[in-house]
Amino acid sequence: MSEKKNAITSVLLVGSVYLFYANWGWGIYRSFSRHGPVHGIAAFCIPPYAWYRGVAATWETPLWREKYSDEVTNIARIVLIQRPKEAEGIVGLTKVMTERRKFVESLPTKEAEELRASFAALADAYIALQVRNTCVVFGHTNVMSHADQLLSEAEAKMSKTPQLVSVWEEYKENEKHSI
Repeated sequence: MSEKKNAITSVLLVGSVYLFYANWGWGIYRSFSRHGPVHGIAAFCIPPYAWYRGVAATWETPLWREKYSDEVTNIARIVLIQRPKEAEGIVGLTKVMTERRKFVESLPTKEAEELRASFAALADAYIALQVRNTCVVFGHTNVMSHADQLLSEAEAKMSKTPQLVSVWEEYKENEKHSI
């Protein structure tokens, strides 16, 4: 019985030492990567601070989640604006879209796929709205009802992403005034 007790004690001791150093290392890494060099150095020099940072990772909001709303809104606004005709505008737009693409690539797979599906729905809604507006101008009511149906389907698919919906509603309102 004594040998079994010693074995259990040894396993618990080794496990707790491992957890101690693993959490310390995780806390240091997390402090440097998320909070910057000052917090990283503090975590390295003050182990309890590193342990806190290591455990705090379980309840902190991921960085991508903090930026999600603003980034999605910005991408939607960029997609729905008129394309620049001058070279400087095109170069600037290309740089901005490259930065936004990096954000989408940084998302977890599930969120990135949902966002891509929502933007595909935004593209469908855009096309359906343009067809509908053309039908209004030329009086093609038979095609307009089909465009309305496509528009509602696309808007329903887009509804999973409220940021897109708000930009889309703003865009539709502006389109109404331009017809």
